[in-house]
Amino acid sequence: MQKNNENFEFYLNELEKTIRKLESKDITLDQSISLFEEGAKLAKKCESILNDANLKIKEIQSDFSEQNTEEL
Repeated sequence: MQKNNENFEFYLNELEKTIRKLESKDITLDQSISLFEEGAKLAKKCESILNDANLKIKEIQSDFSEQNTEEL
């Protein structure tokens, strides 16, 4: 799980850098389009990692609930 956290932090940091570049006034339209595309890919990667983490949390909660039910 540590690996996913590192990957998420990396991609989020890259996304933030891309956003800062997009907010710069010294870029061309072509650069803006390229940066927007890059940002969309990074956002999608972050979303995928978060979805995987959410599924893992749900699995853990389900396992925990099943164990507690069996003990009763």
